[in-house]
Amino acid sequence: MLFDSTADLLLNGSTGPQIFEYGVKDGSLRQVTDVSGTTSDPAHSAGVFTVFISDADLMGNGSTGPQLYLVNLFALPFNSRIP
Repeated sequence: MLFDSTADLLLNGSTGPQIFEYGVKDGSLRQVTDVSGTTSDPAHSAGVFTVFISDADLMGNGSTGPQLYLVNLFALPFNSRIP
């Protein structure tokens, strides 16, 4: 299950709205994003991919304004975050 929250749920100093993944089967909690900017509207697809909107420059290419991102959660190591 994916959701966004402004709380520092993992006590790692994150601020602002971030995307989190909660593992219903094992009770795990993973922070998917760690960005300065706004993230919102996460959605899951078959438990593999997530899409969300962010106005942060996640690709580091100078983009501005809200962008739609598609992330393969299996390709993202469990303890890492975007970016």
